[in-house]
Amino acid sequence: MDASLWFVIAVHDYLATGHAQRETQNRLQQAVEGILDGYSSGTRFQISTDPDDGLLRAGVPGVQLTWMDAKVGDWVVTPRIGSLWKCRRCGSTRCA
Repeated sequence: MDASLWFVIAVHDYLATGHAQRETQNRLQQAVEGILDGYSSGTRFQISTDPDDGLLRAGVPGVQLTWMDAKVGDWVVTPRIGSLWKCRRCGSTRCA
């Protein structure tokens, strides 16, 4: 989950340089839109955007979704179910 959001940030930063050719810009923007659309409509593991506050929420008990979810055997050391990122749609593809 975190990787796709870092990808969105990396695309934003790369496109801001002005170095990408038009075809590359289009492909990257389509990929970002696919990610954000998925989060808006909901994905597996209850990943979705909260319609009230715009926070990205995720998690089901016992499933590791981010690099910070530590699990040893059946013991979830750092359960992190809840809101993680605030995503918004504006003129750019940027998450904060």
